[in-house]
Amino acid sequence: MKCMGIPMEEQSCPESLEQEPIAERDILSLIAMLDYLACEIAKVDAMSASCLLLARKSLLEAVADALVKMH
Repeated sequence: MKCMGIPMEEQSCPESLEQEPIAERDILSLIAMLDYLACEIAKVDAMSASCLLLARKSLLEAVADALVKMH
């Protein structure tokens, strides 16, 4: 099976995220990085900053959904 044209052995596809849980500290790190990038990019490009904030929102929603399914 290929994901985005790359053999699965070489790339982790979105389906594989369900197989291995992501540590909470990693999620918090990703959110912090998105916050930092959005603040820095906002100085140059407001549209790109809003896209980063949308990515942050999507990440938080996905994490919340995953936590609800676990319990």
